[in-house]
Amino acid sequence: IDLTNGDNFGLEEPIDALEPILAKFSHFGITRADLWVLASLEGARGAQANGDDLPFPMLWFGRPNCEDKNLDSDCVEGDCSAKRGPHR
Repeated sequence: IDLTNGDNFGLEEPIDALEPILAKFSHFGITRADLWVLASLEGARGAQANGDDLPFPMLWFGRPNCEDKNLDSDCVEGDCSAKRGPHR
């Protein structure tokens, strides 16, 4: 996520809201990337019409974060962090 990109306007609020959850569960090996996947899956589940209950399972965790993969050289105008990822 690059918060300096206008297409990502407004994402700082959910990023900030998820940080305390990450802090609480990171010792289990849950990464920021995992938490974003889980939040996306829950959003998809909650958006189902007519109360459908289609499963969106999270089958594994341990996805790498930008800063964990040492991708700083791929970033533009700054280091990789929770709010500044590489441009692809």
